[in-house]
Amino acid sequence: MDGVEEALIGLPLITITGGSSIRVENFSNIMEYGQNLIKLKTKIGVLSITGKNLLAKSMNQEEIIIRGKISGVNLE
Repeated sequence: MDGVEEALIGLPLITITGGSSIRVENFSNIMEYGQNLIKLKTKIGVLSITGKNLLAKSMNQEEIIIRGKISGVNLE
């Protein structure tokens, strides 16, 4: 799949840029939000983003962009 296919079937599409920005498409809601941990519910599980000074810079129904020092991304 090339990203477009994932988006069309509702799977999360995750783009990490330089350890300081992450873009997540196709999430259903924010389960937890803090400076060190953000958890997003997706169709295939819970996406946990860990780091320092995490902040949702942009969000709409289709995507969220998180900035900060990202130290880990985990799908549970």
